[in-house]
Formats: sequence, C-alpha cells, structure tokens
Amino acid sequence: MNPDAKILETMIRYCDNIAEAIQLFGNDIEDLCENIHYQNDCAFILVQIGEIVKRLSPELRNRYPKTAWSDIAKLRDRITHKYHSVEFQIMWEIITEDIPLLKKDCESILADIKAL
Repeated sequence: MNPDAKILETMIRYCDNIAEAIQLFGNDIEDLCENIHYQNDCAFILVQIGEIVKRLSPELRNRYPKTAWSDIAKLRDRITHKYHSVEFQIMWEIITEDIPLLKKDCESILADIKAL
C-alpha cells in the first residue's frame, strides 16, 4: 500500500476520534471549557494529526495545496510546546469546523490515490 494512503487513513481515523469525543463529552464549547478530560483528549488527537501529517510525502503535499498541511503541523508544535497558551475558542473551532473539512479532504485525496 502507498505510504501516503496509510497516513491518510490514519488521519481519517483521528478525525473520527475527534467526532467521537464531541459525542461523548458534549457538543458545546462550554463542555470543552469545563472538562479537562475533553481538552486533553482533543489536544492529544490534534497532536497526533499534526505529527503524522509531517510524514506525508512532499509530492502529495504539493499536489494538494488546498489542505493547510503546514498549519496542521504548526498546530501540533504549538499544542506540544505551548499547551498553556491554547485558547479553548480556537480549539473548539478547530475540532468542530476544521477537522470535518480535513476528514473530507483526506477522503478525497485517498480516493484519488487509490484510483491511480
């Protein structure tokens, strides 16, 4: 299997994990703000996504520039090294808006790869 395909599949699973966390802990920013386990769960998954995106080939990242690969990796670095400065409003927007879009992008790219 293409290494990029395997990475994309893993990223899709992580996106699903975020959706599961939202279902488990609550679909409201207040739920996130008030629950350290919710915060930690989402932060850990975002770090994992940011780490694995760095393993995608430069060819794939260049072929699909619409996806903000670099920003995803930078988010990982910020959460890892400056967790105390992560704002819950920003985390909420990422998990509720950006992650579903990332999942769709990954699914579309994966379909392209498999069609080759």
